[in-house]
Amino acid sequence: VQGDNDKTVLLLGSGRVSRSVVDLLGRSKNRKIIVASNDEAEAKDVASLALRGRHAGMDIANDRPRLQKLVQDSDIVISLLPATMHPKVAELCIESKTDLVTASYESDEMRQLDAAAKNAGIIMLNEVGLDPGLDHMSAKKMIDEIRDRGGHVTSFSSVCGGLPAPEAADNPFQYKFSWSPRGVISACQNDARYLWEGHIVQVTGNELLANAAPFVESWPDLQLECLPNRDSLKYEKTYGFENIDTLFRGTLRYRGFSRMMHVFQTMGFFDSTTPIDSVNSWDDLLDLLNNSRGGFSSIEDFMLACAEDDYEEAMRARACLEWLGMIGDNKVPFPTEARSVVDVFCQLLEDQLCYGETERDMVCMHH
Repeated sequence: VQGDNDKTVLLLGSGRVSRSVVDLLGRSKNRKIIVASNDEAEAKDVASLALRGRHAGMDIANDRPRLQKLVQDSDIVISLLPATMHPKVAELCIESKTDLVTASYESDEMRQLDAAAKNAGIIMLNEVGLDPGLDHMSAKKMIDEIRDRGGHVTSFSSVCGGLPAPEAADNPFQYKFSWSPRGVISACQNDARYLWEGHIVQVTGNELLANAAPFVESWPDLQLECLPNRDSLKYEKTYGFENIDTLFRGTLRYRGFSRMMHVFQTMGFFDSTTPIDSVNSWDDLLDLLNNSRGGFSSIEDFMLACAEDDYEEAMRARACLEWLGMIGDNKVPFPTEARSVVDVFCQLLEDQLCYGETERDMVCMHH
């Protein structure tokens, strides 16, 4: 999308990351930015950041003819939609011979479109965000430099995290959202696999948060923790490793985040299937979760059980719910438009864990 000629960039999605993309790419008078989203008001707001921005409010998942026309009229498509929607977008890009970029992990469905994309003569580039993305580039640079000096990599660990700067980590989670809360919740439930000292370690998604460990290799004052990040072994071939005995990719958080989120996961706040039609208040929601897990006599007993009888952790989680406004004397309004428990939880997190106008986030990356 560089050069003096006019280029049209179609950006799919108008969430948090979209604003940064439009702010950067929209600075050129030679670039027309079209922001397409289910949320027309949000798309209009994001598009206004570009010198030549316009928006398209539409049902991206179901209005195929309109989406196809937008793709055909563009030089490149940037999809910041949920990863499950990328394959349908990719198929349209192949039909229209329009390049596609995403920041998401490359799924099996996307990988199966590789030959079709090549036959169409287009670029279909995935994993070009921060993690995955910049971490790959810096890791490969380091690996290549070792090989250029005649070295051989026998152990490789790469960890990364987008976090609030220390002065902005001022809530019980020590976390704020620079991307979708639903995406964070989803990432907290991914299966993970890695190689450690010759042994393959597999972690199921429901136990991922319980497998966080203190990160002690750098930045001791930050008090960070690390949890496994998806399937590290698929990068063995990508990075060109041979006879390696440790291959690990991890996610960094401030220490204590994963343990508390695991309590909330056990309580049922990540549930996307249980109907909540009759839930109209925070008390109703907690009763629903409590009853679905045995019906404890009090919220304290319920949280203690979900914290595996760790009283300190249970009380820390309770204090967090009170800080969020779910319990106690200063409750926030219940989001009655939400359709599932996890939608309710994500809406609350998004409202309460947002960055202030002058607050900074930071990136920690270590290979």
